[in-house]
Amino acid sequence: MLFCATTLASARGPPEGRPVRHGRAVGPAEHLYLYEKTPVAEGAWTVVEDGAWGKMMALRFYKTFFVFNGHQLVANTSYTLISYKEPGASWPATDCGILGTGIADEEGNVHIMGFLPPLVYNTYPTETSDEYSGMGAKIWLVLSSDMDGTTLQGWNPTEYLFEGRLLL
Repeated sequence: MLFCATTLASARGPPEGRPVRHGRAVGPAEHLYLYEKTPVAEGAWTVVEDGAWGKMMALRFYKTFFVFNGHQLVANTSYTLISYKEPGASWPATDCGILGTGIADEEGNVHIMGFLPPLVYNTYPTETSDEYSGMGAKIWLVLSSDMDGTTLQGWNPTEYLFEGRLLL
């Protein structure tokens, strides 16, 4: 079987240079991995080897469309994909952005997709942060039962997936 592929281009051609967001060049697609992590009291959390994980792809065009697929999760459990807002000195974390919800199938896979709402960007100290520096959005997959509207009221970090880096 023979397939023929054709590339369509506008008369103007591709845009000059790459788009820039928060001082970094980004392309039309951004990939973000989320991981099951081991919580520790101080310092960066470590990724659980062979643990649950997920991948999010965001396509930046007129509106930003995203697809998230999570794997090795608890079957028949409802999950919510959020843009986490640092709570500051108080808990719970309020005003988190809700990207979508889904229920893990019998094999522990969840699929969530849609248009990205405005993300919650957190700013981190450039020199003192052990984890991040600069500005970006933390994307987490949390138990839906731990959410009350846009408030992350429960805290079960061993059941969550956390970003591998900030989403710009």
